[in-house]
Amino acid sequence: MFEPPLLQSAAAYGRASTDKQEQSIAAQSDKLVAYANLQNFVLDDDAILLDDDTSGGIPFAERDKGALLLAGFQSGRFQHLIVPTIDRLGRNALDVQNTIEAIHQLGGTVHILDLGGSSFNTRSPVSGLIIAVLAWAAQMELVRIRERVNDGLARKRDHGELCGSLSFGWDAVPTGEIRTNKGGKEIHIKTVVDNPDEQKWILHMKFLRDAGQSWNAIARDLNARKVSTKRSGETLSLRQSSNNTIQQSNRRPASGRWQAAQVAKILNSKTVTAWLAAREQN
Repeated sequence: MFEPPLLQSAAAYGRASTDKQEQSIAAQSDKLVAYANLQNFVLDDDAILLDDDTSGGIPFAERDKGALLLAGFQSGRFQHLIVPTIDRLGRNALDVQNTIEAIHQLGGTVHILDLGGSSFNTRSPVSGLIIAVLAWAAQMELVRIRERVNDGLARKRDHGELCGSLSFGWDAVPTGEIRTNKGGKEIHIKTVVDNPDEQKWILHMKFLRDAGQSWNAIARDLNARKVSTKRSGETLSLRQSSNNTIQQSNRRPASGRWQAAQVAKILNSKTVTAWLAAREQN
């Protein structure tokens, strides 16, 4: 008696970058579903895992949907993973290869679409070489993206334009110039000017820090002196990392009192460190 072959279950994964220059999540999803249907894979709605607004520099296992997907292979639910391009898995060559190898070890196969108009699966004889080349190319593209962003920010800074959030110690003044971004939105250009009153408190913070004061002690000192923060509603929780650097977690509204992480953020910012270095040279 003829028995039809057992259908195999697949997961589909897509990612939209924070730089907003990649394919949309919707477009990726359509391609993934079409490929699954072509291969006669079972692709449940909840097996289409899409990380929106996620950088390719984040390790795959540390992404929300990436961790769920690996757990699905570990439990035996999935036998196949479909991705539109290899850089959706990541832009770090070693992490991409480790992710694919981890899925292989769990009995899965990765299918990569849009490879010069065709696709391939990672169980093919020459897959190791292809994966290595594609993963390296994805990593090099991330380097180029970062260089373009940094060059653009550097040009703005050279012209005194505001880039990102305004640092304590400086004020933003409208120039009257209006530009239009790629999305058609008008951007009102601002220039950055010194705020001498705030900058004197930066020097005070640095003096206390150089004297061995903790971030908490400096914050208490500023509060006792009734020094105003740049953003009266901002607070950050302070977390000490393994290499003794300061990291910040989620913000929440506060009464405007200084917090340890605010002090750490200011003294460790690129703007302030460059300003302090320039003062020492003059």
